Amino acid sequence: MPEKLTWIKLNPYVSVSCQPNSPNGRAVVKDDDVSPSIILLFGWMGARFYHVTEYADALHELFPSSTIVIIGSWAEFVWRSQSHLNASLIPVVELLQTEKNQGSRFRGALVHIISNGGGWQFMTLRKILTKFQPSTPAPGRAPTALILDSVPDDKGLKSSLRAVSPVNPILRVLVFPFLLALYVSIYIYNRLTGRPPLFAELRTALLQPDILPAVVSGAAPRLYVYSQSDPLVFAARVEQHIAGAAQLGLDVAVEEFEGTGHAAHMHSDPERYWSAVHSMWMGAVKSAGFSVPPPRVVVKKATLLS
Repeated sequence: MPEKLTWIKLNPYVSVSCQPNSPNGRAVVKDDDVSPSIILLFGWMGARFYHVTEYADALHELFPSSTIVIIGSWAEFVWRSQSHLNASLIPVVELLQTEKNQGSRFRGALVHIISNGGGWQFMTLRKILTKFQPSTPAPGRAPTALILDSVPDDKGLKSSLRAVSPVNPILRVLVFPFLLALYVSIYIYNRLTGRPPLFAELRTALLQPDILPAVVSGAAPRLYVYSQSDPLVFAARVEQHIAGAAQLGLDVAVEEFEGTGHAAHMHSDPERYWSAVHSMWMGAVKSAGFSVPPPRVVVKKATLLS
């Protein structure tokens, strides 16, 4: 089992892993290592850092040599200016460029998104990357893959209110008028400034073949993880997106859980969840033309969130 990671906080949204007992904080990479050079882990909206590190620790166990970047998401995303959102993710862009500049030693990127909040941060990052003209061609053979956990939803108003409403029914009734007024204000602001609806933009971004333009070229395979019991992101919306991705000819895999709530699939069956993630990455590695080592999935048991 690899040693536990330590973390360096680059700004309020972005933290990067640091390998223990390493002079430069990076792991020693063997020639036959097929772990991604970098893993971007986009947490759900309002997630506490230690909850997201449960996912990061499991990813580190699967891919010990990978640099892992945790990107947080907060409710302020919906009213912050685009320039502020872009500035908060510049450290991620710089980390991606650093990894890509390894040239032939660049082993690709795994993007793991949890819920719509994580998806919105990914959407912002991708918009930044589309503006970059790569100084050198992005590695054509570097593998890349996309994990979509409990995302994307649709129907902006209903989804937004479900996402931010308190669980307590009395509090929900009390704050509903405020949340509705806030949503209408944001909607009007977005229309006046020409900003597209968040959910429509998210769904479009997640259908793009290249998930990290100017970093990794080529279409990325994607794994959808969802449940019919999710009260926030309805299964029908996810299944519509799956069908859309398949119609575009994208490589799609599906892991449908039973009886699990929103972003709770990993905790219900960690072995199944991480086996699916590992298989998706190994498939991406094989598709990129690299030899794949024998199956190896070691997953620690997750602690249920309270």
